[in-house]
Amino acid sequence: MKVNLVDALKFPLKDKKLLKKLFLGGILSVIPFFSGGYLLRIMKAAIAKQKPVLPEWDDWKGIFNDGIWFVIIILAYTIAYLFVPVLIGLLIKYKVIVCFVNTILLTALPLVFLPAIFIGLCLYTGTSQISSAFQVKKIIEIFKKGLNEYIVISIILVLTVVIVNSVFRPLFWLWPFGGFYLSVVMTRLYSEIFIKTVEEVEESPMAQVKPKK
Repeated sequence: MKVNLVDALKFPLKDKKLLKKLFLGGILSVIPFFSGGYLLRIMKAAIAKQKPVLPEWDDWKGIFNDGIWFVIIILAYTIAYLFVPVLIGLLIKYKVIVCFVNTILLTALPLVFLPAIFIGLCLYTGTSQISSAFQVKKIIEIFKKGLNEYIVISIILVLTVVIVNSVFRPLFWLWPFGGFYLSVVMTRLYSEIFIKTVEEVEESPMAQVKPKK
């Protein structure tokens, strides 16, 4: 599967119901169970190598149920992310060194944790087993295979968030909608990288990650 940033940015614009879906997504972003479940549907379509389209906002119960597991996985990774600087603070006595190390880590860690989160979510989506999202060895293996693409996309994501936050701060009321659009694009991108790299991992046949019907 070819990963194309431009195509990922453009595919939502082709949807005739874009404004309606974007509006609902922006509003429901305050309830991560719905927005998370919606993103998992985009992920599932990418893993199945389906044409990139915006899913319909239907089957509210199904979206909400998927979103519960989405939130659980995100929370688990967030706790792990925040635990790193706390652990460093406990192990290192000198505050200056702790601040310096934590500043570097908090800047660099998103480039690792963002791909790890999406790989975990993709593994869960493909197997419907929550334990799949935390298979560290497999996540590392997949991450290493697509290292360059994962890092580049993560850098683009972080820079985009920083730039948008700085330039469009007065238009704060548009953030939920722009943020949802960005989430849709990045979910599709990370999922395409995942499906591309997982096929290259030895002893990882696609039968193990394709979504269950």
